[in-house]
Amino acid sequence: MIAIDTNVLVRYLIEDDADESSRAARLMEGAADRGESLFVAQIVLCEVACLSSLSAHTADPEERSAGNKHQRIAESHCHVRKPD
Repeated sequence: MIAIDTNVLVRYLIEDDADESSRAARLMEGAADRGESLFVAQIVLCEVACLSSLSAHTADPEERSAGNKHQRIAESHCHVRKPD
């Protein structure tokens, strides 16, 4: 299981830094391809939600479109589980 922090998730969703976004995509998509679980803490989800709501008002349409594409990909591989 790989733990994903806020920076990795934001880079994957937003693609605002080519190098960091590429590294995040390789990490997350590689894990999905291997069937490996990714762990995202609740606080990370809260931070991403907060950043998303702030940037929704400032990002241009092309940036929002790229973020939405990755959000759909991420959601297709995410399964929220409550801690044991």
